[in-house]
Formats: sequence, C-alpha cells, structure tokens
Amino acid sequence: MPCVAVACAVLVLSGCGAPGAGHSYNDPPFDDRVRLEDLYAEAETGSSVAMAHLGWRYETGRGAPANPIKAAQWYQLAAAEGHSLAQNNLGCLFRDGKGTIQDYAQAAKWFRQAARQGNDHARNNLGWLHEHGLGVPRNFREAAKLYEFAAKDKRDAITGKARPGHPFAQNNLGCMLRDGRGVEQDSTQAVRWFRRGAKAKNDHALHNLGMMYEQGLGVKRDAREAGTLYLESATLGNVYAMNSLGWLFEKGRGTARSYDKAMYWYKQAAARGYALAMHNVATLHRDGKGVEIDLITAAEWYEKAAHRGNAYSQAMLAWMYENGRGVKQDFVLAAEWYRRAANQGLSVGQISLGLFYFHGAGVDKNLAEAYKWLLLSADNGHKKAAKYCKEIAKDLTPEELAAAEEQAARFRARPVHQVKHSPAGE
Repeated sequence: MPCVAVACAVLVLSGCGAPGAGHSYNDPPFDDRVRLEDLYAEAETGSSVAMAHLGWRYETGRGAPANPIKAAQWYQLAAAEGHSLAQNNLGCLFRDGKGTIQDYAQAAKWFRQAARQGNDHARNNLGWLHEHGLGVPRNFREAAKLYEFAAKDKRDAITGKARPGHPFAQNNLGCMLRDGRGVEQDSTQAVRWFRRGAKAKNDHALHNLGMMYEQGLGVKRDAREAGTLYLESATLGNVYAMNSLGWLFEKGRGTARSYDKAMYWYKQAAARGYALAMHNVATLHRDGKGVEIDLITAAEWYEKAAHRGNAYSQAMLAWMYENGRGVKQDFVLAAEWYRRAANQGLSVGQISLGLFYFHGAGVDKNLAEAYKWLLLSADNGHKKAAKYCKEIAKDLTPEELAAAEEQAARFRARPVHQVKHSPAGE
C-alpha cells in the first residue's frame, strides 16, 4: 500500500472576539464591605438592588462563598423585579450553564429584557446569540445592529455625563465589518472599532487590531506594530495573542527570529488550553526548531490538540500513526484520526481517509466510500484527489457512483456551526 503523506502547516490565525461582558463590572461595583446579613434583611423588604447584590456576591465569591446556584436564584428574583444588571447576569448563567441548565432561549429572553432598559452588556450578549444562532435565529444583520448600538458612546439622560461604548461590542462590530457579515465589508471601519476597543484595554480588540497590522488590512502592514499589540493583549491573558506572538518570533516578522521565544509563547497559550498553540508546540518539536527533533514529544502535543478538536493536529497525528513516527504504527488509529479531521472538512484528512478506503488500510476496502471522501477533498481544492476520483469512478457502477455523490452532497449540506469568537467573555 502506498504511503499517504500529510503535510501540516503551522497555523496562526485565531478566532476573533468574545460574546462580551458576562457581568456589568463596568457599572459602579457593588460595595462588598456591606455585611451579608444586612443584604439579606434589605432583600426581604423587596429591594431588587439587594437581591442583585446577593446574586453578584454568590457568583463572584466576593464577600460570600461562591455558589452559582444561589447566584441564579437571587438574580432570578431581582430580574423579575426589573433589575437590568440581574437580567443580564442571569442571561449569562443560562448561556454558560452555570448554576442552572444551559438554555440559550432563556438567555436570549433575559438579555432582551435588559437590553430594552438600555443595558449595553445585554445588547452585546444578545448580538452574540444572534451571530451564532443560539436560542434565536441566526441573523448577522441583527447581531451587527446590536453590536453597533452597544459600541457607540452615549450620554446619560439624567446626569448628562458621557458614557463610553461597550469595548466587547466594539471588538465584535469590528469583526463583523472585517468579515462582511451583517454589514458591508469595510476593513478601515473594522480598524476604527478595534482601535476603540483596544483603547479600552480589551484584550480581544488589541489582538484583532494586531492581526489587521500584521496582514495589512485597513492599515499599512506593520509586523512590528502587530507584535506590540499582541504583547499587550498577551499580557492581559489573551491566548490568541500569545500564539500570534509566538508565530512572529518563529517566522522573524517584525522582530528577530527566536525559536526559544516562539516556544515560550506557544507554551503559555497551550498551558491555558489553546489547541492551536499545542499544535504549534508539536510542530517545533517535529521539525527541531529551537529544540532537538523529538517525534515522541511532538506526537504527545499533537494528540492533546487533536483531542481538543484541532483538525490539523488530528490529521498530523493520523499521519504519525500511519507511518509509525513517534508512535507505534497503527492503521486503525490512523483511519480514526483522519476521519475526525475529514468530518471537520479538512481536505488533507478527506483525501487520506479516501485513500485508506481505497487500499483497505485500517478500514474495510470500500471504493464507493473512497470516492465520496476523495470527491469532497477535490471540492476543497485538492488536485490529487480529483485525479484519484477519475480513476476510482471507472470501477464503480452508475448506481454506486450516484449514491456516493449523493452522500457527498449531504455532507456538504450539513449545518456546520463554526464559532469564530471565543465562547466566553469577561
């Protein structure tokens, strides 16, 4: 059986943004010096402020033992009384499944009620649900509209004081403008909103602004400026920025090439669970960049990233099992990992799985199944896959060929939920 080679590039681009502030920490904070028993007494009089304060105490563990169930109960009471902060925060608990079952429809309900009262946190969070079709119909236009409303500066109707726009919404609106979702694509305006969010020290906006400088989108390409922004974002704990900073050091873009610094930043992000950074750590070990070539360590890191869903690591781990590189050769495991990568739409995983079915390696030989995966790979631009399709088609009956093409069409039509934003906000 001929070897099925897989070449996996080190990727750097990350998702953009975050759903937004789960909590209204930008509002005047509750005074955590108030005694818990005094709050209880005030809540018994029907004070929604005290109820919301108790919810905040139990959620954050500030001035009370952390207890998300109690937090949800107190937020529920305050929210029913119309307290917008409690409504937003209760929505976040439903969105994240903390202290209650995860229920996006309930999250949307409470975000909507808080948004009607002018809560920009809730507007941003509701926009994120619309962007991803969670609990509400997916509607990019509505998401962009909500982000824009929350992103803009406002003036308090009573005090007349200016209130800055919501930094997460500014970042998320920038993403919509950059990608042309719900609004006309406009890189220059995207930069404007990323810059606004970055000025407010939003780590996602800092990273995304850095990406615009690195790629020259809406601004003059400047890898050095990108590195400065990545560093500031990484210092704030942003794993995407840590990975991007590692990439600049690995490639020597805007700075002197340093595999040691690249490894440092990749590992910082990997330690925080970022799969793409794990993939990059593995690749440095695989290629011996800054370290001795170590295929065993590389395989271990690829496996960590593969289990976290990184399709490139899944394909690379499959290749290592196929060829006995860093692991014991195992065609069954190779086929399984190729299948996981293929199911995510990765072309190299699809052609490799197709050839496994063609040769009967790790799976039962099945020309129709081979044709399906090779056809999908060819649709994704793999030229060799198209060549294999023509050869295999000669050995299939018209019925088998039609059935394989129908299966490929069903695969393409699958609802694929690609979350480009990180799943949790501040």
